[in-house]
Amino acid sequence: MIAALGFVGCDLIWTPPEDYRAGENWQKGTPFGLLAVLASHPGTGYLVTDPLADWVEESHLAPLMKLIESDRPCAAVILSEVANPPMPPSFSTIGNEAAYLVEGFRTGRYPPRESSVMPPPDVEEIRAWWEARKSE
Repeated sequence: MIAALGFVGCDLIWTPPEDYRAGENWQKGTPFGLLAVLASHPGTGYLVTDPLADWVEESHLAPLMKLIESDRPCAAVILSEVANPPMPPSFSTIGNEAAYLVEGFRTGRYPPRESSVMPPPDVEEIRAWWEARKSE
């Protein structure tokens, strides 16, 4: 399950994104479908309540790596299973979220950690890992 959390000053506004009110389930889609939804809700955070094992697949990696330079604004992802989820900045980018998805592949779980923006993924380390992986 996923829920949007909008940042307005110090107040939080919790609303499920319209995409999911219609019954669409992000876990049954692809990382690219999730990125599209995140892009349609910039300036918010998305609370993910049920992390998935092995959701990001090998076949997703090359297209995700092509997106890590994108500075298109989108929502940040926050994992809710932690006692006090960190409050991220009210923005992220498609590039940042693509890198976070690659982290999910590497750890075998998405989301891989508490927040996609605190701290942001280490893009240089991810690039080095990707180059080494391609040459194997």
